[in-house]
Amino acid sequence: MDLLPYPFGDSMILRGMIVRTVVASVVLCVLINGTVAGHAGAPELKYFVEVAVPSLDLAKELAEDGFDIAGVNRDTSTIGIVVTPDELKRLEGFGFNFTEAS
Repeated sequence: MDLLPYPFGDSMILRGMIVRTVVASVVLCVLINGTVAGHAGAPELKYFVEVAVPSLDLAKELAEDGFDIAGVNRDTSTIGIVVTPDELKRLEGFGFNFTEAS
């Protein structure tokens, strides 16, 4: 079985430079990917709650106030909202009655 010729000649110095460049590139990529992955935080805790409202127009107001509106139930006059623990406190502060959906 014949080996394919080295495309850049037989220079050992040139081979060493190419090998070092490839190895350095691979190491750099691994370090960058490891650094980015290492800084990924834990996922934020969120809840799905149903808020009883006197008017479904409040869904628009809550959305404008930064809440993540998941849906509206016209039959029961409730709004589904995905909230963080801090947003739950804000809802309580606004005086809304809510239940955590399962």
